Amino acid sequence: MRCSGGFAVKPPDRKRAEWAMGQFLGAIGLDHSEVDATDTSRRVTALFVDELLSGYAQDPKAILASSPVAARSDVVVVSGIPAATTCPHHLMPTVGHICVGYTPKDRVVGFGALHRLVECFSRRLSFQEQLVQQIADALVEHLDARAAGCIATMAPTCLSSRPPCKSSVRATTVAWAGDVQQDLRDAVTVATATQGNTAYRNSEGNHG
Repeated sequence: MRCSGGFAVKPPDRKRAEWAMGQFLGAIGLDHSEVDATDTSRRVTALFVDELLSGYAQDPKAILASSPVAARSDVVVVSGIPAATTCPHHLMPTVGHICVGYTPKDRVVGFGALHRLVECFSRRLSFQEQLVQQIADALVEHLDARAAGCIATMAPTCLSSRPPCKSSVRATTVAWAGDVQQDLRDAVTVATATQGNTAYRNSEGNHG
């Protein structure tokens, strides 16, 4: 099976992963008993399979097909969505917030679906630049939105935790898809600048 993002994905083999993690720790010279890492292999495997890479088991098309609402709205924006993705280079998390907006054609979805869409793509091996583009593209492709935009402001721990530590580093990436008009650009940009837990539609609709 091949998921969005280009990675071939097979069902996880937990036993093999646990064995490999134990081999890795030993190969870099760690004695499990001395560093209290006797259960580390199992814990790390569960962390990656059940949490950090759980997005591979989710389908963006199914997420955006859930409870679609036929409603008129010029722009829909949800900001302050917490997100964590895993860098393919160092397998370290990039953590921050994402703002998602789109211009509907015939359908909108509940705000919760946008949160799940972010979770679907962020819980994978992904560069931040890819992540925002995948989210915007999915809204145009699977929801048939006229246009979509996504802005992520995140802290890459592969920079902040490696010497010389750069704890204040934040990276902002922006992506657009479809026939993007200025009103969508303005709405997503302003919502990102004032980012909190906010959801916005500029005409009446269901907020599910």
